[in-house]
Order: sequence, then structure tokens, then C-alpha cells
Amino acid sequence: MFGIDTARHGTMAFVPKYAAAQPTPPDRAAGAMSVFGANASKSAVIRYLAMHPEGATSGTIARDLQIAYHTALRHLVSLESEGVVKSDAPADSRAGHRLTYTVDLDELSAQLDTYTRYLTGE
Repeated sequence: MFGIDTARHGTMAFVPKYAAAQPTPPDRAAGAMSVFGANASKSAVIRYLAMHPEGATSGTIARDLQIAYHTALRHLVSLESEGVVKSDAPADSRAGHRLTYTVDLDELSAQLDTYTRYLTGE
């Protein structure tokens, strides 16, 4: 799981042998994300769900985006609390259940519109 990097200053340092690839958006989207400080992984989760309207589990999303499971789950939980993502089980009855997440495109559009109005001084 860990490799040894001996080239750096002649010392032995433990570094991860395998690192998950970060989602790479197209150049134009990457530029816009940079302007607004958007998180690439979080943006990729939203995009993934928008492209899979039937929904997906956190594990499927993590695997398909090649990000850590806990990263995908953290973003899903955050997005759900913000109303942009929905799951198929109430928060109080999730123990032991495999959740399917979907994006609420209406709420996503409303959030984007609110931010645009803020940026333009409306």
C-alpha cells in the first residue's frame, strides 16, 4: 500500500503507492471552477448525478469518479443538507441501508441563480 521515496533529499519517506485520480473537467469548466473556487470532486459528484437521473449509491459514484469513498460520501452528505441532492431514505432510518442519491436539478438551478444574482449585485 505504501511505497518508499528515497530520491527526495536522500531520506526515506513513506508516500502513498496509489493515489486516486482527481476528476478532470474540460478546460472551460475548469476555468470557471477556478474563478469561483469550486471543489473539483464535489462538482464531479453533482455532474455525475445530473448525468445519471436514476440515481446512484455513494460507492458507485466513488468508483466511477475514481475518488475515495469517504470523499464522495462527505460531498453527498453536504449536498443533501443543502438541498441539492436527495436520497431514497429518511435521515433517521438509514442504518444498514444502501442509499441511492439523486440530484434535484430545480434546487441546483435555484442555487446557481441565487449566486449569480449575488455576484451581479441584484
